[in-house]
Amino acid sequence: MKKDSSETKFASTLLDDLFREEPLLHVAASGELTDLSMPSEVLTYINNLVTPDMVTVETGAGYSTLVFAANECQHTVYCQADGTIQRLRDWALEKDLSLGSVTFIEGRTDATLPTTRPNVVGLALLDGGTGFPLPLLDYFYLGPSVAEGSVLIIHDAYHASAKVLCDFLREDYYWEQIDSFALEMPGRSVERTAVFRKVANNKPRTEWHEQPWSVKHLDVPRKLLRY
Repeated sequence: MKKDSSETKFASTLLDDLFREEPLLHVAASGELTDLSMPSEVLTYINNLVTPDMVTVETGAGYSTLVFAANECQHTVYCQADGTIQRLRDWALEKDLSLGSVTFIEGRTDATLPTTRPNVVGLALLDGGTGFPLPLLDYFYLGPSVAEGSVLIIHDAYHASAKVLCDFLREDYYWEQIDSFALEMPGRSVERTAVFRKVANNKPRTEWHEQPWSVKHLDVPRKLLRY
């Protein structure tokens, strides 16, 4: 379903409000409220990708959640029980933004995803826990749910565990990287957000010899192995 002009205008206005107000929706390690949301160019990118009634999912919650809601996606959010959801609801209420199309599932994704993951989604955003092996686990459960031709976005891709996942997907037969967003630093830049499209929807290959990345990084001669 294409966006009509009123939906496009509302989502664009919401983005303008987010970028201007920068509401503090997250809790820092110090316990203080902070903003850990995605940069404006990635949020705008997502806003341009999604359409009303698209089935979407994300790990983590923040400004991106509001973008999905503004576009009336059938959206599922997996996030920690740290008060973020209520802060999202409060800000959305101020803006007359309905979160009726959003389902929140609180708790660590290693506990919640195995029993609640969606069947088929048009876009999956991995922006939750970054400690090893959480991004890999999130992909393990959500990757197969991404429909052929649909998109997987991995944010904070510079974290070691997320970087391994991105390296794996670049080598995999089922995915192609279609976009990238950088974090610029003095003298260098690193990939911050990686965007992949699923090009085939076959049975996942779980043995090392079925995975190009695993074969490439094998540390012993293959002839020494029994399979």
